[in-house]
Amino acid sequence: MSCIRLCCQCPLVEVSGEITLYEQVTPEDTPAIIRGFKVEEVNVKKGDRNHPFFTLQMPIVLENSGKINPERIQSYIAVSGYQALYHVLREMTPSEVVDTISRSGLRGRGGAGYPTGLKWATVAKAARKFIICNADEGDPGAFMDRSVLESDPHRVLEGMAIAIAAYAIGASQGYIYREHVTFEGA
Repeated sequence: MSCIRLCCQCPLVEVSGEITLYEQVTPEDTPAIIRGFKVEEVNVKKGDRNHPFFTLQMPIVLENSGKINPERIQSYIAVSGYQALYHVLREMTPSEVVDTISRSGLRGRGGAGYPTGLKWATVAKAARKFIICNADEGDPGAFMDRSVLESDPHRVLEGMAIAIAAYAIGASQGYIYREHVTFEGA
């Protein structure tokens, strides 16, 4: 399951190899799509991967969605996953990481858009620290966080980092919070 970013036409089915996209798929459409592997014509609404909605986007968070197997770390590593983490741990001090994030202008995705570098610099001074990824959906049915967690969870882990953020602020524990379920890691 991965998000291909056209949520208004969901459910979507993308057939690999042919790059065929079917929109607003119903369970009743399944046999026709499967027959489509053998027969040219499928009577299911086709989407257009060359539509400006797709071609004008530059996916960042979801750039690996649909390209990797989210359940296999090797798949993420094959697309240069964990290279940023490796670089940070081998070549930077925690304060250099905080400074880099501050200079980048990265901001939180919440309503306030709080500067991430300022947040990390402040937390780094605290005695006891934790990393928390708030993946609880703010908008019911939006599934934005779910899309990232299901299609490229390693990106979340690398960023939280079991290290990059944790390393930068000196945290020894991390939590991913999603829909009233907490997953703990160290």
